[in-house]
Amino acid sequence: MRIEIEQDNKKETEESDFTPVTDLSTGHEKVLHPTRGMTPGQKIRYFSTYYLPKILGISAMAAFLIVFFVLIFSNRSPNISILLVNHHDAYADDFHAALEDYKEDHHYSKTDSIKVNASHNFDLTNLISVEAKEAFSATLSSREYTLFFADEQVFQGCANETYFRYLSEYLSQDLLERFGDDIILGYDDQTDADYPCGIRLTRENCPFLVNTNYEECCFGVLFSDPKTADFKDLVEYILNWQPTE
Repeated sequence: MRIEIEQDNKKETEESDFTPVTDLSTGHEKVLHPTRGMTPGQKIRYFSTYYLPKILGISAMAAFLIVFFVLIFSNRSPNISILLVNHHDAYADDFHAALEDYKEDHHYSKTDSIKVNASHNFDLTNLISVEAKEAFSATLSSREYTLFFADEQVFQGCANETYFRYLSEYLSQDLLERFGDDIILGYDDQTDADYPCGIRLTRENCPFLVNTNYEECCFGVLFSDPKTADFKDLVEYILNWQPTE
């Protein structure tokens, strides 16, 4: 019987270790020095019982919020998206390298600020490439891409479908005069009239093409969701680009 009493007393003592002394004089229960008189082991058990679950819960919530915001900002949309048709991915690094000064001047990130898509390669005269042309049409309809480079045949086909903005919306008067003989006309389905929608570029009138596999191509600005102010400077940067000596 004495053994059983000793076991009960031991159990009662262990339970009391986790019952802090309280003060009710103010009308509210207040813990007074909850760990006073406890051994180091008892203090550890007390901390584990009363505080550790709360700390772990708060830490888990903080970790969740950090991961959530990292995922949001890492997947944010680029500032500008550029579409290159019948271009080779082998020149993608050179294309991006030529834009580094622009991104630095505008405080863009090194990776996601300008997206370049050079995945569309097809021949309009080849009926076998129907699926490729359908995928290309879907890309244009997404309104994701703003700046557009393509061979003249593809560009003119898009110009006839009113895919491009008016040049006057984003080119200065000096640039309009400079490329006056190389302006490409497109069809405006709202006015039923032709309008200046693109520029015929060569490596002579636009040295930026040395960063591509194009010897010559056509350039225009697609109707898309970004506002004019977001890409107007980039248009002028490309058209005025000069190689670094």
